[in-house]
Parts: sequence; C-alpha cells; structure tokens
Amino acid sequence: MLIAKCADTSGNIHTLSKIISMTLNRDEFIPADDLKLVVPLDTQLPELRAVTLLDGGEVVFTGVVDEQQSILDTKHAVTSITARSMAAVLLDNEAHPVNYYFPTASVIFYRHLKPHGIKDFKASGSVYKGSLAVSKGATCWQVLLSFCKKAFGTFPRVESDGTVNFSGVESVRKLRFSDSDIPYISVKENTKRCKPLSDVYVKLPTSKGYFLDIENSEAKARGIDRVRYFDASLSGNIDIPHSMVNNSERTAYSLYISTPRRLLNSLGAETELDDAILGKRKDLRVSAVYYSLSPEGERTTLRLRKEY
Repeated sequence: MLIAKCADTSGNIHTLSKIISMTLNRDEFIPADDLKLVVPLDTQLPELRAVTLLDGGEVVFTGVVDEQQSILDTKHAVTSITARSMAAVLLDNEAHPVNYYFPTASVIFYRHLKPHGIKDFKASGSVYKGSLAVSKGATCWQVLLSFCKKAFGTFPRVESDGTVNFSGVESVRKLRFSDSDIPYISVKENTKRCKPLSDVYVKLPTSKGYFLDIENSEAKARGIDRVRYFDASLSGNIDIPHSMVNNSERTAYSLYISTPRRLLNSLGAETELDDAILGKRKDLRVSAVYYSLSPEGERTTLRLRKEY
C-alpha cells in the first residue's frame, strides 16, 4: 500500500493514504527524482514542505514539496502535490566559494550537504589528491558532482531515504522478467553507435604526452572510432578514463520494459529478460524508473543498460 507522510511548515505530519493518481520518475544520471501526487481535496490541509512516500512500509521517496494545488471543477475536488527528492536542496542552493586542497568526502558533506538537510552519506574513498575550486555561483550539487567525478569517477546519487551515495547508484536487488517470473507488457531494445568511445588517451603524472591508451576493444571491433584525451597529471586518478569508456558503453544500449507491477526502488537492480521472440538478455541494470498510478491501474517502465 502506498502512503505519503507529509510534513507541514510547523513540522506536523499528515498521512495521505487515499492516492487517486501518482507518477514517480527517477534516472541514475538526473540528480533529483520527481513525484506528483493527487489526493482528495482536504480544506484543512495546511501548506506542506516535505513528503516521504512509503510502499508497504519501505521508504521509496524522500523529498521537498515544490508545488501544492487545490483543484475544483465540475468533476474533481482534489489536491495536487509536486515534489522533488532531496537532491533538490543541493540543486537549489548556491555553495560557499572556497578552494580545497586534498578534500575528503566528509569535508564535502559537512560543508555543502548537511547544512541543507542531507542527514548522512556513503563514500568508498577518503581523500581526493588534488585541488577543488568552488567558484561563485556554483551550486552544492555541482560541488558534489565535481568532487565525485574527480575523486572516484562516479555520478553521485541521492537515495530514496535522502542519503547521499558518493559512489553513485548501488543495488543488491535482482529482477527477472519472463512468462513465469515478473510479467511484462512491452519491450523496446535500442542500440546507439554514436555513444561508445573507442579510445581514451591518458597523460600520466610521469609522462609528457598522452601515451597510455585505454582501449575499448569491443567498440573498435564494431568499427567505431571516437577518441578522447584525459590529463591524469592534474588529478593522479587513472580510474577516470576507464569510467569514461564504461559510461560511454552504458549509454549506447538500452532496453525499455513495461510491467503492471510496482517496482519503485529498483534503480540499479540486476535484471534479466527471457522472451520467446527476443531470446535472453542478461547482465543488465536498471538505469531509470518511470511509474504511474491512475484509476485505470498502475504501470512501471524500466530503462535497462548493460552491466560493465
């Protein structure tokens, strides 16, 4: 059962359980998830500032309210609530300009995330061995993103409970779509040859040129020629070129699958498909979730990418 617990401007909690319609969208490369709820009109409902969505007791969304509407016409008397996940506070707030030398994940958290309501973080690494300039006008999200890309070669993720994961999307869930497992309505498979990188040439701290070639042999075997250069002498992190190649492959292939099941917290889940016509598709990960609920029923559409 879906239940929304909303906090008003005084901190009081209002439980909304009669949800008429709802959409929830999340993408591993879009910072903030977006949620829209439509519930029966309650004239006593005050101004709301935050919402936590639970699915059978599991937290599937935590965020801030962007817009609250009371809608009356000949057919409806409803309240519409539009919200974004906690990444919104990082997108909406400008960061204090500062220059960092060898910053840690905890420094970024306590200086730029915690003051805006982010309560905790996860990070697999500690120190970024380089300088990080936070210029005037940069948002707190831009600070977090810049640090994660330079330190770990990752795209950070604000998770469903509001925790920031510096390593990006992580999940231990497994999904299997077939006639005997999770049912599905439609499948669309897409391959983009314009996305993969064939080579990333790297300049090492001990080198005067770009001599190290991080090669994507699979892309080159397919006749793809797209080259990039990376100066590791500035950051000392040679993992980033590998991430560049892997990320280019992640965006090159996608498989969209729609199901009548509710799969809200499935971002990053390991997924496979066994279809009578397409055959088997394995080693896939959920990279986006699009969910809708209406009086006609519910549907989840997942965008899957290859695992690298």
